[in-house]
Amino acid sequence: MPAHPTAQAAVAELTARLGDPDDADNPLGHAAILAADEDAEILTAGERLLDDTGLNAEYVPAALGGRFERLDRLIDVARTVFRRDPTLGAGHGIGSFLAAVNIWSAGTPAQQKAVADLLLANGKLAVTYNELAHGNDLLACETHARRSGDTLLLNGRKEPITNAARAAAYVVFARTDPAPGQRSHSQLLVRPADVPPTTLRTLPRTATVGMRGLPLAGVEFTDCPLGDDAVVGAPGQGLQTALTSFQVTRIALPAVLAGALDTGLRLAVRHLAGRRLYGASALRIPAVRRLLAGAYADLLLSETVTAVAARGAHLTPGESSVHAAGAKYLVTGTLLGAFDDLATAMGAHGYLRAGDTAFFQKLLRDIRAAQVLHASRAACLLTLMPQLPLLATRSWNRDRAAHAGLFRPAETLPPLAWDRLKVTAKGHDHLTPALRDAADGPAGDEVTREAREWTGRLRTLADSCAALAPAELTPLAGTTAYDLAAHYASVRAAAATLGTWQHGRGTTLPDERWWPLALLARLPSSPRHRVTPLPDHLAEPAVEDLIARCTDDRPLGLARGWAPPGGQP
Repeated sequence: MPAHPTAQAAVAELTARLGDPDDADNPLGHAAILAADEDAEILTAGERLLDDTGLNAEYVPAALGGRFERLDRLIDVARTVFRRDPTLGAGHGIGSFLAAVNIWSAGTPAQQKAVADLLLANGKLAVTYNELAHGNDLLACETHARRSGDTLLLNGRKEPITNAARAAAYVVFARTDPAPGQRSHSQLLVRPADVPPTTLRTLPRTATVGMRGLPLAGVEFTDCPLGDDAVVGAPGQGLQTALTSFQVTRIALPAVLAGALDTGLRLAVRHLAGRRLYGASALRIPAVRRLLAGAYADLLLSETVTAVAARGAHLTPGESSVHAAGAKYLVTGTLLGAFDDLATAMGAHGYLRAGDTAFFQKLLRDIRAAQVLHASRAACLLTLMPQLPLLATRSWNRDRAAHAGLFRPAETLPPLAWDRLKVTAKGHDHLTPALRDAADGPAGDEVTREAREWTGRLRTLADSCAALAPAELTPLAGTTAYDLAAHYASVRAAAATLGTWQHGRGTTLPDERWWPLALLARLPSSPRHRVTPLPDHLAEPAVEDLIARCTDDRPLGLARGWAPPGGQP
């Protein structure tokens, strides 16, 4: 193991260097970030700091000179930046990581070294999947590369792209074969400095409501000449490479976005504690307390689900397609709902662009705009849907053990094996057996009772999914299949919660019963059911814990040993 700081030490150092967010004179504080947002610019002082700390090394594998060995470490460090400013986090490093994973998983040694050197020198990389006309339908991609002698000529338009005007290289998804099918596309590594300037044009910047400072634009290729060494992996492997890379990025992106909710909760508690309504602090109003408790439970749920998924990428890489799609679908929706609850609790103050609550409205806009960074939640359901029948028959109705390592955040992990990440799980699921394991607990115990109810929901889900016809597993399927895929994401979240409770409490995790029950209560109990407010017996301990941690400036996450040791982000 190389001698680099642990995640906790790296997070603590970065938090300290970011400084006090409430200091008006701090060039990295909330006032400076808001000023940059008003000007629709990324925080340049923040980018300089992250360059000085070598943050890009977190996205480069250790074998190539970086610090990327564990996905959970990468998440912990990057989440620290997102706690301070999601726009800075997206524009400085995560955008490059979304592109680089394609190179780490399928690139040649020469391509990997070139990209590693670029990032370690504080350069930026951009991935170009998007075409406005086609959304998440990658196979409808119109950008194409046609052979002309020994050269590939790249033509087409991609937008919106993070850092399009600043990237030293692009990873371009393009059609390389006119024939239909999944083997007709490739990924190409394009360096603007290596092609004639007339063949690559950056399009005007794209304005957004949220993440206003994120440098989004498009890029247009016109007979852009490339050699065969630009192809990432084998020709025609582009879709497989993209789907493999999504198994990492769909875990990392929602995990780091949860940092914005951490800050949003702190801002809401501080504001409501100082606001008097009806002769008392607004924090004493039962409806407000319930909203805060639900949003806090949503933060803990998001961190639990993504922590298990991140460990799953190392421990059960063949199942990462369902780890990633389930986590991204559930967590991104959970974060949106939590911010809606906080905005309701804040009232009009949650939308003011000036004053003590101005930073909250920026976070509210940013979290809603975050979908521009990656594939939609619907695309995640389309990853899960075709796998449901085989999962139902091969795993859900079988007596197999959960992988206990998924739930132990302090344990070591094997290296991430890119070649073992598979496009489908082939019916294997070592997460949901945690429901049956937890259901074997003491009779009369409330957590055991919840586990038995979720085990029953898994059986019902298995029966429904086993009966799905092939026509119900395509993008044009009816709502039933989509609902079942969404419910599977909830069942997986319940298994992650119960497995973490069983294997982690009393070690790095708190031994308090309210938290697993609160997290389970925030999950829809069946397809089409909505998330409901927490009952009082769960809301009260949750909100009291939240208020105490915010008041004492302590971490909010479950895994206290992996959170920044004191100091508000």
